[in-house]
Amino acid sequence: VPLIITVIISVITWVKTYELDPYKPLKSDKKPLLVQVVALQWKWLFLYPEEKIGSLNFLQIPENTPIHFEITADAPMNSFWIPDLGGQIYAMPKMKTELHLIADQTGDFRGSSANISGEGFAGMHFITRSS
Repeated sequence: VPLIITVIISVITWVKTYELDPYKPLKSDKKPLLVQVVALQWKWLFLYPEEKIGSLNFLQIPENTPIHFEITADAPMNSFWIPDLGGQIYAMPKMKTELHLIADQTGDFRGSSANISGEGFAGMHFITRSS
């Protein structure tokens, strides 16, 4: 009985972990928007390569459109997090991570660093606006 319970819990854990994989693109009939995120020294840089624009500590995204984030850092290791839209993922120098999110409603969402990275950490937040 303990072995059967362990196997059942293991299978459920495996399936749910795969479903929540941040690297897995979201299914949608809309083309994903690519946003490159760079964690700088206590601020966030957002680059929209297809639009050839960027912003500092402000992220504008369309509603009901998948967002493909490519995340890296040019400063200490950090953690990119928009709690109302999904989980967090780490940003590290010389490494690229990915995250796929979608805003299913309009509004302003608070984003922040979920990693203590020095004296300016408390001010390392940004606004994500979905419209």
